[in-house]
Amino acid sequence: MGNFFVDGGVSRDTVIVGAVEEVRQQTIDLLRDSLASYDAVTTGELAQSIDVRYELKDGGMIVSIYMDEYWKFVDKGVKGTQDEKAPNSPYSYKSSKDSIPANLLSGTNGWIAAKGISLSHIASNRKDKNGHFVKRKRTLTNPEANKTLAFAMAKSIHKKGVKAQPFYSDVINEKWVKSFAVKMGEALKQDIIDAVIIQPK
Repeated sequence: MGNFFVDGGVSRDTVIVGAVEEVRQQTIDLLRDSLASYDAVTTGELAQSIDVRYELKDGGMIVSIYMDEYWKFVDKGVKGTQDEKAPNSPYSYKSSKDSIPANLLSGTNGWIAAKGISLSHIASNRKDKNGHFVKRKRTLTNPEANKTLAFAMAKSIHKKGVKAQPFYSDVINEKWVKSFAVKMGEALKQDIIDAVIIQPK
């Protein structure tokens, strides 16, 4: 998802590779901590998917950051069909006339399960046309109550949108790039010093 190229003579046994390994783990930890700080961890799948890899190529190094594709919706938010919790987001749900996206429904289903939300109230009650809760004629089964709540949540999210939680932008920014460049520069300098061979006169 993000690629950074570090130029210069690089081999697998150099100080610079050790520095990249250190930055790699630090970056993973920072991204996971940032995600947790927004209380954006539900199932833990996004946090666990975060990875930083590097490839030695043509005397340089390509550093790549990977994570589940929906990271961008968490980071930038999503505009709703009516209200906009993320007015500056490049992402938005389609017209309110369109059906609720299947991935949004499955996501709310997973969120309900992960949070262990009680379904007894939904199973026994429903809203009437005035928005008041009234007793159901038949108590819903647990799967039915889960589906009902998931649809109601998905419908609300589709309408109101999703607020941005910039866990990625807070970490991978100009400050991070400068810090990365400084560490790589220091490591490369040490590599050059280590490579110098002093010949006797």
